[in-house]
Amino acid sequence: MQNLRFLVLAFLTLQSFWLFGQDSEGNLIYNSGGIRISASLAECTDHHNGTAKAYRFLEMANASEDAITIRFKKNLWYDGKCISCSSTSEEYVVEAKLNPGETISGNCAESNGLRVFVKMIDLKNVRQLTHFELVDIQIEKQ
Repeated sequence: MQNLRFLVLAFLTLQSFWLFGQDSEGNLIYNSGGIRISASLAECTDHHNGTAKAYRFLEMANASEDAITIRFKKNLWYDGKCISCSSTSEEYVVEAKLNPGETISGNCAESNGLRVFVKMIDLKNVRQLTHFELVDIQIEKQ
């Protein structure tokens, strides 16, 4: 059964033109032509509302000499089930403009599309992110 899962996942990965995925630590996702996308795990605590959440913050860096627009879709698996793979909703699409030398990233304060919800901290038996990938990565020079 695991061999079948592996083959299906490999086939879907090739079909979606997934260039890069999480490395063993989940850090580097994409690195080509001076454009780098990475992810880091962080916890966000809202003491006022009494919530604590874990996120993967995406960071995009443009080390090229050109201003760019980058666009991609986030495919998210929670408890082993992809909730966005077949979705056409713009909710899972990220588009950003970066000037030469500019870096932008997700953070606790704003929901700018550059963070991926992982789980509620300190709660038992809640859904949690088991995998994510960025697909249909498109980079356009300005």
